[in-house]
Amino acid sequence: MTEIYVGIDVSYQSFDASLTLDGKKFLHHKFSNNEAGFSSFLAWLCDLGSYDWQMVIEATGIYHSALTLYCFENAYAVFVVNTLSVHRYGQSLFWRAKTDSADAQLISLYGKSYAHLLRLWQAPEPYLLVLKQAYQIREQLIKQRTALKNQLHAYELSPDNNDWLL
Repeated sequence: MTEIYVGIDVSYQSFDASLTLDGKKFLHHKFSNNEAGFSSFLAWLCDLGSYDWQMVIEATGIYHSALTLYCFENAYAVFVVNTLSVHRYGQSLFWRAKTDSADAQLISLYGKSYAHLLRLWQAPEPYLLVLKQAYQIREQLIKQRTALKNQLHAYELSPDNNDWLL
């Protein structure tokens, strides 16, 4: 069965999927970044034919997580790729276009070009997701605390501060 690399560029509200069939026919479609959009996406792929679909999803903070898990749970090969790696690959091709559609196409090309280096994504254990979220919240709180301490310190050193604010 022919492997087809589907490049997926995910944002908050939507995701763009691009692929090349038979080495020449470029296809692109935009979907909602929710359960209904995920379902429509897989239906679109089924309508295109029976291929060995390889989902190449660019890591975009938290926005790609639900789609990644959905594809994995539906038994598709899923590869989560680093944004910077894809960007550098685009630079090596002198890729100038910067639209969601073009980004998805570039991700697809990246997946096909580096297929031998990609690692299949595996769903983490649920407890690891909880720990990861707790860690991210902790890191954010530490940054906020540091920023507030720095503001207070600067204010204390200011010649025109009011003692009643301290």
